[in-house]
Amino acid sequence: MSCDLHQETLSAFLDGNSTERDAADAFRHLAECAACRKFLRSAVELQHSLRAMPMPDLPTRVDRHIMQIPSRERARQRNWPARLTSLLQHPLNVPVPALAGGVGLFLVVLGFSIWLLTRQGLVPERQIIYVVSTPQVEVYGIRSSSKNP
Repeated sequence: MSCDLHQETLSAFLDGNSTERDAADAFRHLAECAACRKFLRSAVELQHSLRAMPMPDLPTRVDRHIMQIPSRERARQRNWPARLTSLLQHPLNVPVPALAGGVGLFLVVLGFSIWLLTRQGLVPERQIIYVVSTPQVEVYGIRSSSKNP
């Protein structure tokens, strides 16, 4: 086994997620490998320093949101009218600039569409053009073409 695999086993041992056999193999390897002993020492120090750190205070808003998850899940599992009312009771988490941008884009597209429709008309006008031509007539060897009035 390589040192990487032994270090992974040692890390799992510190987390309480390794088997006894794997941990025994990794500890036998520690007797021979200084790099893995150094890794284990630094991992234990890191674990102790992390446990010694104070827990960060979370905003009460996060606590309320987490506490509402079960009721939302129950409402989601009900029929669709209950799900719809549940969704309408909770505020939407859409950033205001994104909402304003979406509404603005919608209004620009709507205005452009209305402008195009009023500019062109719904049904194009049809113009009928009559083309009248007369054949050339040859009279006594003189060629002339008749013109339309």
